[in-house]
Amino acid sequence: MKKINLFVIAIVTFFSCDQNSKNIQKMEIPTNGFFASSDHQVMMGSNATVEIFKKIDKAWADRDYETLKSYIHDKPWMHFANGDIANSPQEFVDLIEKEYQDFQSSNSNWGWKTNFAYSVRQTKSENPEYKNQQGEWVNARFTSEDATYEEWYYIVDGKIQTWQQAKRLKAKRMPLKK
Repeated sequence: MKKINLFVIAIVTFFSCDQNSKNIQKMEIPTNGFFASSDHQVMMGSNATVEIFKKIDKAWADRDYETLKSYIHDKPWMHFANGDIANSPQEFVDLIEKEYQDFQSSNSNWGWKTNFAYSVRQTKSENPEYKNQQGEWVNARFTSEDATYEEWYYIVDGKIQTWQQAKRLKAKRMPLKK
């Protein structure tokens, strides 16, 4: 009788573990969303890409431009919220330094708080000519004294290939009624 009970327990354990592993496999690649111009969907990216972003953010905050340039592709496309575009690591840091100097001359506080960052990537396309398949996108939000910034970093092989910034001015709030 003990052998039968042990056998039944072993079978139940095996099947319950097997079902659990099938559920985990299904959850490994959850996707949602779409791209109007392709057959891709969106899935979560890797923490490794978020860690690269953290190094970029730190170098930027420290104004460590040599480190920052080392994380930028040789021929990037980088679009600032004010319309400026940088097409090289040097152009990017030159625009950042200009922004910093503008803040200093206007007696405004330069700096930000990083609110969040996460990484997403696309599923592979059936179309081999679709080029945007190698890297991952990091979305990050920052708040400063005057605005909220939303930025997207397309990171391929540890370097920013594309960067886009949007700026939303802080809303003027109406006083709350008592």
